[in-house]
Amino acid sequence: MNDSRKKILIVDDEPININILQELLSEEFQLRIAANGQEALNKVAAWMPDMILLDVMMPVMDGYAVCQRLKRHSATRDIAIIFVTAKSDSEDVAYGMSLGAVDYISKPYRPTIIRARIRSHMERIQVQQDLALEVKRDLKAVQSRLAISALLETSLEPLPLQKQLTVALDIILTIPWLAVEYKGSIHLWNAQTQRLELAAQRNLARPLLAACGSLKLGQCLCGLAAERREIVFKNDLDADHTVSFDGIRPHGHYCTPILYQDKLLGVLNLYVASGHVRTPEEDALLATLANTLAGIIRHRRTEQALHEERQFIAAILETTSALVAVLDPHGSIVLFNAACEFLTGHTQEETRDRPFWDPAWTPEEDEAKVRETILATVADPATVAFVCRWFGVGEEPRVISWTLTYLLQADGRLKNLIATGIDVTEQMQAQQSLERLAHYDPLTGLPNRRLFQVFLQQALARARRRNGALAVMFMDLDRFKAVNDGFGHDIGDLLLTEAAQRIRGCLRESDVVARLGGDEFTVILSDDQLPPETIGFVAQKIIDGLQIPFHLRDNECRIGCSIGISLFPEHGDQPDQLLKKADLALYAVKKAGRNHYLRYQSGMDSEVNGQ
Repeated sequence: MNDSRKKILIVDDEPININILQELLSEEFQLRIAANGQEALNKVAAWMPDMILLDVMMPVMDGYAVCQRLKRHSATRDIAIIFVTAKSDSEDVAYGMSLGAVDYISKPYRPTIIRARIRSHMERIQVQQDLALEVKRDLKAVQSRLAISALLETSLEPLPLQKQLTVALDIILTIPWLAVEYKGSIHLWNAQTQRLELAAQRNLARPLLAACGSLKLGQCLCGLAAERREIVFKNDLDADHTVSFDGIRPHGHYCTPILYQDKLLGVLNLYVASGHVRTPEEDALLATLANTLAGIIRHRRTEQALHEERQFIAAILETTSALVAVLDPHGSIVLFNAACEFLTGHTQEETRDRPFWDPAWTPEEDEAKVRETILATVADPATVAFVCRWFGVGEEPRVISWTLTYLLQADGRLKNLIATGIDVTEQMQAQQSLERLAHYDPLTGLPNRRLFQVFLQQALARARRRNGALAVMFMDLDRFKAVNDGFGHDIGDLLLTEAAQRIRGCLRESDVVARLGGDEFTVILSDDQLPPETIGFVAQKIIDGLQIPFHLRDNECRIGCSIGISLFPEHGDQPDQLLKKADLALYAVKKAGRNHYLRYQSGMDSEVNGQ
């Protein structure tokens, strides 16, 4: 039976520590053990855990080196690493977090606290994995809809049927997520000869071109699919694969009957690798593709009268989940398919002859953009992509990604615009959630180190252009470790959250505050002018604000704040220079007794080097 529990690798050279962690976690998680850093790397390569509980002081390779090795490689970069170690100085914590660890737990630890923190991180990992899976599902849906839309668009081109089917086969064979080889064929059913005849193919072996040119019902896999009126799947050659030749390589097939109202029109034949596993997703897509092909074939076999052509297009559009609207040369709706009706709650009859940007389904903020896009395409026909919102049946507008294509009359004048849309609301929301996780600290909601670097680059560029001034403050919380150790990490987390709010409250809206990790925060002040007294006033305001006692779950906590300051352009014009010199000033503050601020001075470099 598959074990669906999250996987944790425990890396420690002390058996007693391993035993404690095993007793705490074995019921809830899958566990593996490594006694040193090199063994840990080997087990990661073979087992790929979700989380690593990593000791620092070990033989062969210490925990910091292991973390650095894992973070250098894309395959292991996202594994959550928690340092569990007796090294508990703030410098050790800061260094561990700077390497990419998600947490730093000091020994000796309380079992309930370590279990709670591991669960919290595992919940975050699950959220990230769920978001990634949702994005992957959405991507498959988008790719499928684009393929259907492409088939529909080609059906509107005046091509001979054989050419039409060859283009359709190319579209199907290049759907990114569909696990088929770039090889296949489409057979059409000839009612007079009662045989399947090869109409389009890609990369069939030469012996097959003759052997599969004409097939009886029940002959080989295509004949079986036609006879049974159902998908025939094989993951290797077997007795049903009656057409063969010397040197044929192992492979499998999806053979899908093309039916129109239960009437056989042909068979879609796709190749898969030997041993391929059939999935319901693939079955569903192949059925939809076959339905679309059925419409295309049926259309090409009917008269070319405009009325019948429109009936055919309407029938095809009703089978797709894509949003499709056909517009006249003025941008008014001629056809509004079932997917559009379902999303907006407005019927084909209600929407006919109304503009595509009608306020009944287009928010006021998007009306002008949609109208201008449609009318510009009418004036100069081209394939155009744009995004807008539509009011759905629910309360919130849906985000729709549209593609406009056009049809011309024989004299070259515009006949119709075809708007094909995909609802990308969930995809965009998932992308925004992933972006936030990548750029913001999950505890305080402040920008993280990565986003702070971006803001600092932008602020420096602005200051250079305007010949302005900029100050960088590097600060940490005095006595935070005592609070964290004395009251527990939960209180420590609450303290960090409230401290972040107090710092933010001391700044202007245009200023930037970020959490780099642990109890380290940074601030960017920028303006056309920044007098020293203004910078000092802000720094002292932050220090005073953080000296006010914190009341957290009936606990009174007192901390201080030490701040180092560097200035642009006096102390450098690059982000690394300013951060380094602010950090040197912070070091000087700590050495002088903490709980105040200092600007960087040139002697601070030599003092630190001397230390």
